[in-house]
Amino acid sequence: MRTWTLVTCLALAVAGCGSAPVNPDEGDPPSARPIAAELNQAARSEKVEVFADPRSPNRVLGTVEGEVITYREVVQLIGPELAQLENPADKADRENRALLEIARERLLYRAAADAMVHATRDEVDLERSEFVRDLARNGGTLEAFLNEHQMSRREFDEMIRRQLIVGKFRRAAVGHSSDPLVRVRPVTDTYVAPEEVQKYYDRHPERFREPATGRCRILVVKADLEAPDRVKAVAEAKARAEAILARLRAGEDWVPVYREATHASAETDHLDGLTDVRRGEKAEWIERFAFGSERGTLSDVIQMGTTFYVLEAEGWHDERVVAFDAAAPRIRRELTELRGRLAWLEVELSVLDESSVQPDSLRARLRDLMRKTRLRLLGDAGL
Repeated sequence: MRTWTLVTCLALAVAGCGSAPVNPDEGDPPSARPIAAELNQAARSEKVEVFADPRSPNRVLGTVEGEVITYREVVQLIGPELAQLENPADKADRENRALLEIARERLLYRAAADAMVHATRDEVDLERSEFVRDLARNGGTLEAFLNEHQMSRREFDEMIRRQLIVGKFRRAAVGHSSDPLVRVRPVTDTYVAPEEVQKYYDRHPERFREPATGRCRILVVKADLEAPDRVKAVAEAKARAEAILARLRAGEDWVPVYREATHASAETDHLDGLTDVRRGEKAEWIERFAFGSERGTLSDVIQMGTTFYVLEAEGWHDERVVAFDAAAPRIRRELTELRGRLAWLEVELSVLDESSVQPDSLRARLRDLMRKTRLRLLGDAGL
């Protein structure tokens, strides 16, 4: 109790010290834009009229455990997408799906909070830092993202905190949590027995047939078509490709050479230019090399217009059936993931049944969405 009292006093002191005196003759002082939580609290207050204007961004779309969901939250979630949609029907459909996403997350967050699941400040800071790094890789900034989604920094951090808490709750509820501070009892066992793996393999032989496939690494060197002297630019690109090929033939490893030549980093998805080649899907000269070369073979520099290619063969095989021993780890992994996702849907349905959701049509749509998701998962797995 002493700690909470101290924190409260400090917060009040800071708030008081940072506020300018208010002259009663000057009216109310300016205030910051309210965040969603404040709007929710205002909408629940008996003294505030719920927005009924269909054009108001703060109009109420539904409630979960008395906490309102406003149209502004939909805009914060998918505003940039809505701006790209011109068809009113498409826009309404996307808004409806966003409302269901928000209501679903709100349900689970309330259940997680009731189970005393928390997210620390450090966890929120780390998640935000990773999000900012992802934005930077694509040339974006957090400030631009917040502006695009009409969101304050405080709202963004609150969104991250909720997502972290729901994620912890989800992993714990299906028995996949490694956090000793999350005390949520699992609702299911996702263990897949060896005989189940064998049964799945025997029942779905079509899933383990592989078409004839070749594999090769492809390094691309493009000429600078904006250079004043295009002929010189093409010659320089060819020289770079030949220098790369010389390094590879001298014994240098493909991966570091590829990264240096293409400016790829360890954070890039494609680190080595490795490509699966199936007949009829790639250019004829790529297929001919992939299916006609022994593993480790390097091509000559291949010119196609103003672009140059260096290829390295990684072997190939005819159409085949994957042996059970080779397929078993993937089957076990996929069945374990499926069981976890089905168990999570059961958790969601249970939370929905025990929660107050208004209007009734929103509850019905949530239940229908969860049931359809379950059927889709079973269908995709061939069960």
